[in-house]
Amino acid sequence: MRTTVVLVGIWIFTLWGPAWTKPAASAPPDLPAFPRWQPPPAADHPPEMGEPDLHGELTSLYRQGLRDQAAGPEFLQAMKRILDRHAPSRLPFREDFTGGAMAPGWQAVRDVWALRDGYVSQTEFRHNTRFMLYYAPGRQWRNYAFTGVAWADPYPAQQSDLRLYFRWQDPDNAYFLQCFHNGQVRLGIRQHGAERILASAQADPKRAASKAPWKILAFQDSLLVLDADRVVLAVSDSTFPSGTIAIEAIHLKGHFTGIRVDPL
Repeated sequence: MRTTVVLVGIWIFTLWGPAWTKPAASAPPDLPAFPRWQPPPAADHPPEMGEPDLHGELTSLYRQGLRDQAAGPEFLQAMKRILDRHAPSRLPFREDFTGGAMAPGWQAVRDVWALRDGYVSQTEFRHNTRFMLYYAPGRQWRNYAFTGVAWADPYPAQQSDLRLYFRWQDPDNAYFLQCFHNGQVRLGIRQHGAERILASAQADPKRAASKAPWKILAFQDSLLVLDADRVVLAVSDSTFPSGTIAIEAIHLKGHFTGIRVDPL
């Protein structure tokens, strides 16, 4: 036992003895002192560049601040300004068309839309004429679920349908869901003005006149249509990777409400 104590004492002295006998050659540098976060000053002539997206602006804001001061009032006010500026393009999005005026962001290909009692109606229609009402700030939306209620009263038996457009680029380029009076539904694509059907299915004929919502999922190349929780149509297509939403009635007076977009 006495030998062990002596050896341990020698080992400790070997490691730490020099520090006891002479001072260190140089003291370790002090940790850098970070200043309190402040919003960046406005430049007199900022460089010309593309408009930054929401993620880019928030990332830049966090890099300018300190982790322990990220909840301070100045930081939160700067964040709120960024979020408010990007509000029209953020998800989720919901519109029930309440109020007497069209909500900001909506644009009509033709001025034939009227609001009443929480829905918007297409009041005119002509053969081979586009009347789409679309949400302009959502042009860069990519992967999302689009829910909407569409109905017509009465619903004529001729070749007429209600449409929900998604990944909408312009009146000639988009995907669309067609809802017919007999319950048939089609998932199609309108490319350079020409339409083709990607898939079709038969739903309950009573479904056409009801106000139950349809849901469309657009995730990467997968495009699905759901009636409640049941998948009605499913296809794969990569023509349009992004785009906004739009609504339209073909050859009848259609009504729309309960528009909702959620990220996937």
